[in-house]
Amino acid sequence: MVTVLIQGHPTLYDSHDHWMKSFIEERSGIDYPGQVVQYETADIVGGGTHKIDAFYPDEQFHNSFDTLWMPDLGGKWWTQQKNPDMSLKSRAGFLLLSIQTASAVVKPGGHVYVFKFIDQSTYTKQDLIQKIIEFSNKRSVFATAEMIGMNGEPGIHFVKHAASLSALRDGVTKGLRLRINLA
Repeated sequence: MVTVLIQGHPTLYDSHDHWMKSFIEERSGIDYPGQVVQYETADIVGGGTHKIDAFYPDEQFHNSFDTLWMPDLGGKWWTQQKNPDMSLKSRAGFLLLSIQTASAVVKPGGHVYVFKFIDQSTYTKQDLIQKIIEFSNKRSVFATAEMIGMNGEPGIHFVKHAASLSALRDGVTKGLRLRINLA
């Protein structure tokens, strides 16, 4: 079963029709054709399936979901974008780091969808999105980073890197060395 988390959603998924519900379900059908999808919700204040702070996810949720949606976050996401003192480059770097942190809840090879970017007086949300994608691709933060549109609004679709056998082996080896050194 595929598990999809909608962050910033303080109600249960089926309790009412979210304005993005049909789009989320359509994309799940594209990402996971023929598979059963379970939709769960989370918000920093609770009220959904889980209580999760997107930018400080508890370790119990790391690598728990196949897809993370951040369709219309408020709070820190919104206020940080409204800060007039940040350049395009600084804001894009900060938001990419925030997205990378939030993506800890997604399994390797999983999807992350992010929307709700705002225009500034010196650049557009499309410029901001392009800069985030550029930084992600340059630094290989995600396996894929691409602009995606939803109901006329631009957003970003990321795909996390799949865990490689060598990375897993290196992690085990380092952990083993650490245990030997401590013993």
